[in-house]
Amino acid sequence: MFSTGGVRIVYSNKGKPQLIHNGYLFIVDKNIGEKVHWRCIDSRNCRARIHTSDNMVSIRCSEHTHEPHAKKIWERIGLIE
Repeated sequence: MFSTGGVRIVYSNKGKPQLIHNGYLFIVDKNIGEKVHWRCIDSRNCRARIHTSDNMVSIRCSEHTHEPHAKKIWERIGLIE
């Protein structure tokens, strides 16, 4: 399980890493050295971004323009089919 405020890495159906943070899913946007830049999976309409480095999370833009990804998250962690 994950906590609402926690961070967890899960994998998409295609095997790509996705980060869960506060009920939202993020995908890798780019890697720069040890830093990973993540963007919201709804990036066409949402500008939320997170950076991770050395197990630290840095929020770059925290405002989402949509509801949390609850169903997608439950699917990713294998609790629903």
